[in-house]
Amino acid sequence: MNKTLTLVVKLFLIAAVAALVLGLTNMVTSPVIQERQAQAFKESYSQAYPSGVDFKTIETGVSENIKEVIEVTDGTNQIGYVFSGIGKGGYGGDISYIIGVDNAGVIQGFKPLTHSETPGYGSKMEDQSFIDGVGGVNLSKGVSYGAGNKENGEIQAISGATMTTSALTNSFQEVAKKMADLSDQIEPIGDSVEPYYAVNYEEVFKPLFGADSFKEVNTKGEHKGFVRIVDALKGEEVVGHVVQLKGSGFGGAIDILLGVDKDKVIKEYKVVSHGETPDYGAKIEESLYSGNIVGKSLAKKIKLKADPTRDQDILLISGATVTSMAMQDAMNGGVNALKEYSKGNVEYKDTDLVAIAEEEAKANAPAIDYLAQFEGIDAVEPVEGAALDDKVIAVHKAMNGSEQVGYILDVTSKLGFHRDGIQTGILADMDGVIKQFVYYSMQETEGYGAAAKEEAYVADIVGDSLKSEAFSTGDGTAQGKIDSISGATWTTDAMLEILNSASKAFQALN
Repeated sequence: MNKTLTLVVKLFLIAAVAALVLGLTNMVTSPVIQERQAQAFKESYSQAYPSGVDFKTIETGVSENIKEVIEVTDGTNQIGYVFSGIGKGGYGGDISYIIGVDNAGVIQGFKPLTHSETPGYGSKMEDQSFIDGVGGVNLSKGVSYGAGNKENGEIQAISGATMTTSALTNSFQEVAKKMADLSDQIEPIGDSVEPYYAVNYEEVFKPLFGADSFKEVNTKGEHKGFVRIVDALKGEEVVGHVVQLKGSGFGGAIDILLGVDKDKVIKEYKVVSHGETPDYGAKIEESLYSGNIVGKSLAKKIKLKADPTRDQDILLISGATVTSMAMQDAMNGGVNALKEYSKGNVEYKDTDLVAIAEEEAKANAPAIDYLAQFEGIDAVEPVEGAALDDKVIAVHKAMNGSEQVGYILDVTSKLGFHRDGIQTGILADMDGVIKQFVYYSMQETEGYGAAAKEEAYVADIVGDSLKSEAFSTGDGTAQGKIDSISGATWTTDAMLEILNSASKAFQALN
């Protein structure tokens, strides 16, 4: 008994001494550890804000895109902020980073922290050239990506990595909005409004439903992939719906319009904008795919199948899983939105859709001085009733004195690498032979897509006929063929879309 008690006392004393030593050690080393941690954080933050001296966390868990906000001073005065951010939806998943922004909204530094982006593509965000390109970008009016106009808030798009670029851009936009809350030097930045593509209401959905007007529904709640519902009405009766969806595909956003009847059955399917890869994700525009979509019901959850046989199955495109999943997510967003709609008590927004259609048409139609752009004409006259859409945005008669010498077709494509697309003018004679081909706007990458502007490339287009069955790639000197631009697949696809859209519109004139 005494031996046991002695052993217990000894163990207690040993434990007490050990605890005392550990406590004293912690007292001595804790300030050192804290100082080292603070120094490590400071060094990390300094990469995002090199001129910063003191860094103090003022907010955490701000949003899904912003984990922390750190106030930065120069030792005396507050000069800006560092944000610990997350870019959602990169090709390999989430991207964590830190970014420093001064009180005027100018980026002082950027550092990627963790990511799983593809080596040689999305991983290029770690290249010093990209980091330097982000530095100096002015976020005060919002952020976009493209050629890298820093003053206009544009970061340089990473070639071949649209999803990576888009994930960072969307997250930077949240940083820009937060900066507007923090700094009195920056005006509030509103949420961007998704385009309506309203020209399709009149041209596609009005005849589909026999409608005479459209009203935008004030939908409740947010659903991934869903943008809006617009009711098609005949008098006061709802005869169908235009359901607008947006998927996040391999090449960026996929914008879709669906014509859905009152029983939630898809009657019309239209892809209005996408940047998917030809022969892979771009198959979402092909008749085989659209034929699988039309007739499906948005009453139940949509599922991907390699062999879609059931009413709720849509095609899993071979080699285009990201695109296919984007379509599934978008359509299920429509399913969820229509489920809410079906609960009743529908309210309408005070949206002037006619005015929006006119504004979108004007925005897509550049102000062109045709007489300066084209030789051999002295006047132009708009063609009434021309088959216009989101690609062929204007058609004019080309006049020389009192004689009509041909047509000028203004054609645009969003398939190019630069997000602003390519805007062109085509002067064809009365027989459809292309006499002149000009670019109104073209910002493709130098050394790659910009090759389409070269004299030899344009010369191969001139002389081709808009009465060709379909333009394709091949020997550019041959009729109906254009050269495939090395390293610029998207630009090549844009050029094909421009010429084939012009061909279709010209043939509709005769």
